[in-house]
Amino acid sequence: MTDRSTAVGNDDGSLRDARAELERPPSSNVDDAETTLLELFGGRYALTREIGRGGMARERFLREIEIAARLRHPHIVPRYDSGDAAGVLFFIMPFAEGPSLRARIAEGLLAIAEVVPLLRDITRALHFAHEHGVVHRDIKPDNVMLSGGAAVDADFGIAKAVRVAQGSGATAGLTQTGTGIGTPAYMAPEQAIGDPSTDHRADIYSFGCLAYELPTGKPPFQGQSAHQIIAAHMSAVPVSVASIRSDSPPAIAALVMRCLEKDPTDRPQSSADVVTMLEGAVGLAMYEPNA
Repeated sequence: MTDRSTAVGNDDGSLRDARAELERPPSSNVDDAETTLLELFGGRYALTREIGRGGMARERFLREIEIAARLRHPHIVPRYDSGDAAGVLFFIMPFAEGPSLRARIAEGLLAIAEVVPLLRDITRALHFAHEHGVVHRDIKPDNVMLSGGAAVDADFGIAKAVRVAQGSGATAGLTQTGTGIGTPAYMAPEQAIGDPSTDHRADIYSFGCLAYELPTGKPPFQGQSAHQIIAAHMSAVPVSVASIRSDSPPAIAALVMRCLEKDPTDRPQSSADVVTMLEGAVGLAMYEPNA
């Protein structure tokens, strides 16, 4: 990245340049916003183009900035700077050279030897976020970038920071007020219905959906409407990965299906558990004869 390669961004995590992402007040016009930012940057950055435009409420934007500032990890795209320029909220993040995981999937099925390290990268990022009290709530291929052969999560835009429980005998944990926020094809059943007990295990379910799609080319449930997809998450059992992709290591196929359990108590109980399982499978996948 160079100092003078910043682009205005959007709300779906798809930005590629070191960027200034704007949340403009309704009365602002584009030229005024860009002028304000250029003055603020003082020549340190150049606005080369607008890639898209977001629709986040100010409160959500401010929350994202606060959350993202805490997450510094090799597999999470960092935020370099943020602020409020005359009512125009912005943040700056680095340019990611590679495509999104969604674009890579569109090119064709991934080799198993490619799938497992990518899943490991994603779970490491989730583990770090969960340790810092952050539930992502929108794990999907669109929000993962491929950079330097590794996977990096580019969007904690609807993540919700949660506070460590206080009081005598309390233990650190993750809790949050549930709302049906997310993407239907990757949404845990409890998240879809806005269950107030929804926690980090919803991310493990969403990871399972993504992990299902990488070797098979499609998420576990598809439908004509969001309602149909959510209904499937609630009650249908997906076709096993192993039956679609025979060269999948049994341990990986079993882990994916376990992550997709309807009841959160039947899933791996932490992203650390998933990391450990994937770590043990990496060497196996690299030597799969049909990979």
